[in-house]
Amino acid sequence: MSETLRLTKAIYGAICRVVADGNDSLRPGDIVGCFRDEGRPLGSWEVRGQFSRLENLGLLKIDAATGIWQLVDGVDFDEATTQANGSARSS
Repeated sequence: MSETLRLTKAIYGAICRVVADGNDSLRPGDIVGCFRDEGRPLGSWEVRGQFSRLENLGLLKIDAATGIWQLVDGVDFDEATTQANGSARSS
């Protein structure tokens, strides 16, 4: 697993934990705070970039009017990344 994919998966895991705690409206700062609390500081732009990557994988969606992100129900991280990697190879 590449470092980028490892980071994407770690951020996705943090998003899932935040959602499980009852917060279904996300901003990158929420995840920056989670990582900071765990002693793993990340920059907000790094997290924001990963949110876009997760959106491209179909795992997150954004409300363009509010800038609020939401987890997409029913999509598995491993399946989404496998499907995306298969699509990238075939194009």
